[in-house]
Amino acid sequence: MNKQIKQNELLLNQNSLFVEAAKSDIELTITENYLQALYYKESIIIAENNLQSSQQETIFAEKRYNAGAIAKKDYSDAISQEASNKYDLINAKNSYDAQLIKLKQLLNLSTLANFEIEEPSEVYEVEILNNLDDAYAQALENWPSIKANMLNIDISESDVDIAKSDYLPSLSLTASAGSGYTSIQDLDFFDQYELNFNQRVGLSLSIPIFNNGQTKANVAKAKIGVEKSKIQLQNSKNELFENMSLAYQNLNSAEEQLAAAESAINAAEDSYNLAKKQFDQGLINTTDVIIAQNTYTNARQNYIQAKYLRILYSRLISFYIENRT
Repeated sequence: MNKQIKQNELLLNQNSLFVEAAKSDIELTITENYLQALYYKESIIIAENNLQSSQQETIFAEKRYNAGAIAKKDYSDAISQEASNKYDLINAKNSYDAQLIKLKQLLNLSTLANFEIEEPSEVYEVEILNNLDDAYAQALENWPSIKANMLNIDISESDVDIAKSDYLPSLSLTASAGSGYTSIQDLDFFDQYELNFNQRVGLSLSIPIFNNGQTKANVAKAKIGVEKSKIQLQNSKNELFENMSLAYQNLNSAEEQLAAAESAINAAEDSYNLAKKQFDQGLINTTDVIIAQNTYTNARQNYIQAKYLRILYSRLISFYIENRT
């Protein structure tokens, strides 16, 4: 009985860890979708700026076309670019709205509820350990699913102890008390109750002789369960290490991409500003300024993508090493 109580306590603790693991998964999913929404929100700003620039370029191109300074193709290219930027803005807004619906669903909010997101005012990039091995060692101590699988070994070992207890003889103590009443006797109910009242106490000893084969099989099965639990724990550790290794690799890649994007965005911005001045002075045609604008847009998109990927993977690593229980 004591062994069963101890196992039930282990199962209760394990269930608590499973709940914490589920909470961590939900928190990570919400974080991923939140950062994706921030990315789409910044994409809207980029698309709006591009549309404003192309609208100004179209107005200027129309004036130059009417003055005979450029061919109709150049004017048509400006109109086409403006239409393309309008399309990009619509897509950016649709992507953002769709992402908000995902967040509402994750937060169990009505899809009709007013809901907007804001970028945190504080610094939301987390400090992480630079060394993967140190971070992994810390994650092994804190990650709920690892703790749950470690408890699973203890639970399986308690199954072995419980199975072995069937080898032992059992001593049972029984007690009973009773009375009776019948209508064929002339005595009333209370007299019969007192007269027929009886008590019994029994002690029985059960010695397992014929079930040794079944008990032996149960013990062997329980021992196999222990080995399976150990294998499951090792698989969980391997999966955790692979996930953390991939997160560190992706984080390093995102940091490199962010550094490259910062350089690219500065160069592309200078090139685009120069192209607009040259276009205004009639030194280049519409196609050249469109190419410069698209290059600048791509650089800005690459920058915000790298920025949020860097935040995401740093946050993911922090999830592994934080104490969740």
